[in-house]
Amino acid sequence: MTTADKAADARNGDAATKFPDVAADAVNDSLEATAREANRKIDGARASVAHSVGQAQKGVRAVRQQVREVNESSVDYIRQNPWSAVGISAGIGLLVGVILGRR
Repeated sequence: MTTADKAADARNGDAATKFPDVAADAVNDSLEATAREANRKIDGARASVAHSVGQAQKGVRAVRQQVREVNESSVDYIRQNPWSAVGISAGIGLLVGVILGRR
């Protein structure tokens, strides 16, 4: 029996004794409807967050792969050209020293 049906019955019978029951049922129905709506929105938010986390994990995997490839190519270059690597490192160190020395 719906809240509207109970209200109609209360009008036909002793309204003073049935009104608190009808009011309590109306409040309970309202709370249940609000809870269902809140749960629906929470489920939607969870799905959205799960999708975002999945996308972020894919991005992290792609970046890790790129870092590995750059690292491998750097190591290969250093092995093939050790003196060039030493010269580049010394030049970068000198540049950093000059920049920091000005402060």
